[in-house]
Amino acid sequence: MGKILAAILTVLAVTVLCDIKADEKLIFADCKKDVTVYLDNASSTATIKKISYRDYLNGYGDLKVFGASVHGCDEEYVYFLIDDLNAKEVFFEDIGDVKCVYYYTPNIRSYKIINGKKVNLQTAKRGEKYSVGCPMIFGGY
Repeated sequence: MGKILAAILTVLAVTVLCDIKADEKLIFADCKKDVTVYLDNASSTATIKKISYRDYLNGYGDLKVFGASVHGCDEEYVYFLIDDLNAKEVFFEDIGDVKCVYYYTPNIRSYKIINGKKVNLQTAKRGEKYSVGCPMIFGGY
């Protein structure tokens, strides 16, 4: 039942999150956490707004969303998402006690160029919890 509801919500979603192909608009739906969305553009200069999980599932009204992130996810969810999107690791870096991994997937149309490579999905692990962003995580992890 949950997968059917998620499929229906995906079809009904109005705003394309992170320029994701039509069947992947709600990539963070299975995380069941509030979502941070990036308005105006997909960069660190974006207007950042936190919306509830329920609002995320129901679309954004007239908000123009260029990316998003979720925080506090567990490892099982992160690996499910990477596998589901067929994302391939591009590179990683350790920043203090945070391990960031950058991925690219053809299932998300938009991307950023970092170190000369395309990336459109980022994970950041601190302790046992993860943040995940598309195309990247902006505003901290």
